Amino acid sequence: MTEPAVVAPEPAAPTEPVTTPTVPVVTPTPTPPPVDWRASLPSDLQQHPTLADTASVESLARQHIEQAALIGRKGIIPPADDSPEEAERYYNELGRPVKPDLYTFGSLDPTARTPETNEFLDGLRPVFHGVGVTDKQADAVTKGWMDIVAKDQADKAQAHDERAKLTVADLQTKWGLAYEPRHEMAKRAGNQIFGEAGMADFAAAIVPDGSRVGDSAGFIENLYENHGKYMDEDSLVSGSPGSAVMDPAGAQAEIDKLLADKEFAGVDGPYYDTNHKEHGAAQAKMKALYAQVHPEQGA
Repeated sequence: MTEPAVVAPEPAAPTEPVTTPTVPVVTPTPTPPPVDWRASLPSDLQQHPTLADTASVESLARQHIEQAALIGRKGIIPPADDSPEEAERYYNELGRPVKPDLYTFGSLDPTARTPETNEFLDGLRPVFHGVGVTDKQADAVTKGWMDIVAKDQADKAQAHDERAKLTVADLQTKWGLAYEPRHEMAKRAGNQIFGEAGMADFAAAIVPDGSRVGDSAGFIENLYENHGKYMDEDSLVSGSPGSAVMDPAGAQAEIDKLLADKEFAGVDGPYYDTNHKEHGAAQAKMKALYAQVHPEQGA
């Protein structure tokens, strides 16, 4: 039996030495302390408060350029003191008219100005001039104020008209067909007591709730009840309430009175007796009275 041959191992390859790279050590350069740009200034300027918030020479230069531009503008330089001369100079540079009467109020139509408006504007001129208001500013303020006043007056006029309509509606409901003649008699009574001009002024007077005296139903009723109805001479002379216009309550009371009157509404009375010579007149009287009780249904 043959023994296996022994194979010798191959020699190992030589190993190269491992080299570790060298990392250079960087030493940081120390940051120099900030240099205060003011240090180059004279000592009396270094601590000046106006430079306290200025970070650099560049900032100082920019501030100087901006301020130089402002100083060149009209009206920017305020008065140096409280002297009238400085105030005059300042106001004039702002663009104030040289004299009070040179304010134009250009937004207000000259042809639409009333004497009262012109008097108002004349009073404003010295006030505006005294505080240095320019013509453009004076015009804007005045127009704005007058627009506010005009709107307020329009709103009040509308409220008065609405109140007057309510008063008419209330009295028409209460007086019915008697409204027109009674309202006219109340008006005549007022004119007789106060005079036409005095009555107009009194009726236009404003009471604490903002309404006009003349728009008060109570005022009109008072004029009629205490004065106006005594001016209804035709009714007083004829003694026939049916011949005068009454309010619904008065007309109903007259109907009840006539229906209770046997001579008028009895079997032989003119109201029911078709053969009675006054039957037509009695029917017409009652028809007129019923129309005044129910004015909404017509005569």
